[in-house]
Amino acid sequence: MTRTILTLLLAAALAGCSDYPRVDAAFGKSQAQMIQAQTLDPQAAAHPPARAPALADGQRLENVLTEHRKDVPQQATRQVSQTAQFDVGNGQ
Repeated sequence: MTRTILTLLLAAALAGCSDYPRVDAAFGKSQAQMIQAQTLDPQAAAHPPARAPALADGQRLENVLTEHRKDVPQQATRQVSQTAQFDVGNGQ
Protein backbone atom coordinates (compact mmCIF):
# COMPACT_ATOMS: atom_id res chain seq x y z
CA MET A 1 0.00 0.00 0.00
CA THR A 2 2.70 2.50 1.00
CA ARG A 3 4.74 1.46 -2.01
CA THR A 4 1.82 2.34 -4.30
CA ILE A 5 1.35 5.71 -2.62
CA LEU A 6 5.06 6.47 -2.86
CA THR A 7 5.06 5.48 -6.55
CA LEU A 8 2.11 7.79 -7.24
CA LEU A 9 3.78 10.65 -5.36
CA LEU A 10 7.02 10.11 -7.28
CA ALA A 11 5.13 10.08 -10.59
CA ALA A 12 3.34 13.31 -9.65
CA ALA A 13 6.63 14.95 -8.66
CA LEU A 14 8.30 13.93 -11.90
CA ALA A 15 5.33 15.16 -13.93
CA GLY A 16 6.10 18.66 -12.61
CA CYS A 17 9.52 18.44 -14.26
CA SER A 18 8.14 17.69 -17.71
CA ASP A 19 9.75 19.25 -20.74
CA TYR A 20 6.47 20.48 -22.23
CA PRO A 21 6.40 24.30 -22.70
CA ARG A 22 3.36 25.82 -21.04
CA VAL A 23 3.68 29.34 -22.46
CA ASP A 24 2.67 30.79 -25.76
CA ALA A 25 5.29 30.68 -28.51
CA ALA A 26 4.97 34.48 -28.90
CA PHE A 27 5.54 35.12 -25.19
CA GLY A 28 7.32 38.46 -24.76
CA LYS A 29 6.98 39.58 -28.37
CA SER A 30 4.28 42.09 -27.48
CA GLN A 31 6.55 43.80 -24.97
CA ALA A 32 9.46 43.80 -27.43
CA GLN A 33 7.22 45.37 -30.09
CA MET A 34 6.09 48.08 -27.65
CA ILE A 35 9.69 48.93 -26.73
CA GLN A 36 10.67 49.04 -30.40
CA ALA A 37 7.74 51.31 -31.24
CA GLN A 38 8.60 53.72 -28.42
CA THR A 39 12.33 53.94 -29.19
CA LEU A 40 13.23 56.97 -31.30
CA ASP A 41 16.70 55.82 -32.34
CA PRO A 42 17.58 52.18 -31.61
CA GLN A 43 21.20 52.81 -32.57
CA ALA A 44 21.65 55.88 -30.33
CA ALA A 45 24.36 54.22 -28.27
CA ALA A 46 26.34 53.45 -31.42
CA HIS A 47 26.52 57.10 -32.50
CA PRO A 48 26.05 59.51 -29.56
CA PRO A 49 25.94 63.26 -30.23
CA ALA A 50 29.23 65.12 -29.93
CA ARG A 51 27.66 68.00 -28.00
CA ALA A 52 24.76 68.43 -25.61
CA PRO A 53 21.32 69.09 -27.13
CA ALA A 54 20.68 72.69 -28.20
CA LEU A 55 17.74 72.94 -25.79
CA ALA A 56 19.96 72.19 -22.79
CA ASP A 57 20.25 75.31 -20.66
CA GLY A 58 23.34 75.13 -18.44
CA GLN A 59 21.67 76.76 -15.43
CA ARG A 60 18.62 74.51 -15.72
CA LEU A 61 20.79 71.39 -15.91
CA GLU A 62 22.80 72.55 -12.90
CA ASN A 63 19.57 73.01 -10.94
CA VAL A 64 18.40 69.56 -11.98
CA LEU A 65 21.65 67.98 -10.81
CA THR A 66 21.56 69.91 -7.52
CA GLU A 67 18.01 68.75 -6.79
CA HIS A 68 18.84 65.22 -7.83
CA ARG A 69 21.81 65.11 -5.47
CA LYS A 70 19.60 66.30 -2.60
CA ASP A 71 17.39 63.27 -3.08
CA VAL A 72 20.27 60.80 -3.00
CA PRO A 73 20.67 59.47 0.53
CA GLN A 74 23.88 60.43 2.27
CA GLN A 75 24.23 57.07 4.01
CA ALA A 76 27.73 56.51 2.68
CA THR A 77 29.12 59.63 4.38
CA ARG A 78 27.62 58.94 7.81
CA GLN A 79 28.75 56.24 10.16
CA VAL A 80 26.15 54.66 12.37
CA SER A 81 27.32 52.89 15.46
CA GLN A 82 24.85 50.66 17.20
CA THR A 83 25.65 47.95 19.68
CA ALA A 84 24.47 44.47 18.86
CA GLN A 85 22.01 43.12 21.40
CA PHE A 86 21.08 39.45 21.55
CA ASP A 87 18.23 38.27 23.74
CA VAL A 88 18.30 34.59 24.54
CA GLY A 89 15.53 32.85 26.35
CA ASN A 90 12.51 34.53 27.86
CA GLY A 91 14.34 37.48 29.43
CA GLN A 92 14.30 36.29 33.05
